[in-house]
Amino acid sequence: MAVDLVSAALQYAALGWPVFPVNPRNKRPLVEHGLKAATTDADTITAWWRKFPKAMIGLVTGAPSGLVVLDIDQDEAKGLDGGASLAALLNGAGVTETLTARTPRGGQHLYFAHPHDRVIRNSASKLGPGLDVRGDGGYVIAPPSINAADAAYQWEPSWRPIQPCPAWLLPKPEARRPKPNGHDTSAHLDDARRRAYGETALRGECDKVACALEPRRNDTLFKSGCRLFELVASGILSESEVRDALWSASRACGLDDDEIGGTINSAYEHGSQQPRGPRPNSDSNRSYRPQQDNGSATGTANGHAIEHSEIYDAADLRFQTFAPLRQIAGEIIVEGLTVLAARPKVGKTWLMLDIAIAVSEGGYCLGNLECEQGDVLFLALEDNPRRFQRRLTKLLGVHKREWPRFKVAHKWPRADQGGLDQLRNWIASAENPRLIVIDVFARFRKPVPAGKQNYDTDYGSISELQSLAAEIGVAIVVVHHLRKSEADDDPLDTVSGTLGLTAAADSILVINKTAQGTSIYGRGRDTDEIDLAMKFDPETARWTILGERPEVERSDERRAIIRVLEEAGEPMSPKDIAAALGRKDVSVRALLSKMLKKGEITQPKYGVYAISSPPGNSGNTGNSSTEEGSETQQNQGFWWNR
Repeated sequence: MAVDLVSAALQYAALGWPVFPVNPRNKRPLVEHGLKAATTDADTITAWWRKFPKAMIGLVTGAPSGLVVLDIDQDEAKGLDGGASLAALLNGAGVTETLTARTPRGGQHLYFAHPHDRVIRNSASKLGPGLDVRGDGGYVIAPPSINAADAAYQWEPSWRPIQPCPAWLLPKPEARRPKPNGHDTSAHLDDARRRAYGETALRGECDKVACALEPRRNDTLFKSGCRLFELVASGILSESEVRDALWSASRACGLDDDEIGGTINSAYEHGSQQPRGPRPNSDSNRSYRPQQDNGSATGTANGHAIEHSEIYDAADLRFQTFAPLRQIAGEIIVEGLTVLAARPKVGKTWLMLDIAIAVSEGGYCLGNLECEQGDVLFLALEDNPRRFQRRLTKLLGVHKREWPRFKVAHKWPRADQGGLDQLRNWIASAENPRLIVIDVFARFRKPVPAGKQNYDTDYGSISELQSLAAEIGVAIVVVHHLRKSEADDDPLDTVSGTLGLTAAADSILVINKTAQGTSIYGRGRDTDEIDLAMKFDPETARWTILGERPEVERSDERRAIIRVLEEAGEPMSPKDIAAALGRKDVSVRALLSKMLKKGEITQPKYGVYAISSPPGNSGNTGNSSTEEGSETQQNQGFWWNR
């Protein structure tokens, strides 16, 4: 008989384990927001598997389900023997018998209880080759799921109750990090902190590589390698340990040795030319990028230090390579200074809060944009703790056991009153600073007297933050407003203030709401122009990208035409359709011609159009599809029925 996937998913939900549908071919989520959309709601689960009847069951691990899963991988092609690695890890001692599932390749998933008093991070081959941990922010495929090769996940016949998480799976307690001195803005980081910084980066980047899927595995390896070899160049990590760790992580994700070696070498060539990271304890806490003496001079003039003037030959750039621009939230937020502008009450704070959550967890935002995991500081200068709690509850729900641990402040000194120095202090204290959100810019910048705002003052207020973002390699987003008047041509002209604001920023994002919908337009020095349609869901308070704005708006026009034809119930002329829509006759005729070619509408006779008949609607109302009932799983009974 056929495998009853929806019944299994509902059984898991009844146990309080959130689930979601997963593609049998590539193990990717089939719903927007991925594992964040996981639920225990029976109606939602039933609807999902009605839409995706062959979807595998994605089971969320970590605090939401109370589960931690050890994935013991067996793959001869990759040279992985997780069983041998586990035996070596435990010095031959056995593992506590717990609930266990068998994977299609002959590996095992061992289910343990989440401790709830600490975060269990996902890892790949950190405990040993072929030993992966799925904890907070992760998921596994649960039985009786069947992959694209018709191989099944199965519960082991000898059922055992779920056991507590063993000590060797628990992270070691982290030592308390010293708080930065609020008065000393150049507090030094000692060698131990530099080493801890490097080890954290090494684990994080290798986890990304090990968990990468096609077709992004090689690209992920290159980007992570560049970042790690930057730390090698500054003396924080050694070249050998980075190469060894990247090699193991690459094998875990399925890359072959020839591909691995070439990509790691390319990453070394890029990253070793761009040293970064916290400076040695003899220097300040700013990002470490050593200056080279190319004959430039330093000194003083009128009591002020003169910056290095580095002169080089333009021809030298021909063969020089640079590390790729770091994407914090896809192409929307990248490293550097970004101005995000929109009218009041459009939802710009909701947008940035959703991105902040995704970055802090290494999750997804705006539907399917993957975010780089790292520390986040959110300056919610127009909110208070009560309102911010309400926002987080709306986004995350009261039942989420573990809320993201990014940093929040509702009061902050202005830029000219120590605000920039305090940002430097936070960056120095964070293990992996990635994103700073300033909401709103008007409450952070140096106040400008009425009538004194000009290009220079606006440029200077942004350039200070831009320089900070560039020197550290983080993303800083300042939330700002639009003018009251509409601009006819360039969306950037709608940003409130002079052109100095947009000129100094690395990237500018403008959210625009019209009768046709909401869009986000972006332009930057190092990024491609974007013009995307978005939709805000008031129930979840989340934004979702719908696609390229022109294409989405055209799709809306097509739907409007079909709706008019349906309501008319008879063929209509282009002139009548245009009148019903309130559109120009010429544009409607052009669109009708395109829809006719694609079969979206028909032309019963010259000069009139009608809706097309549903495909296959030839009078056969019976269900002609038959589901193959081949038995692919030997043990159909679930462990909870034994």
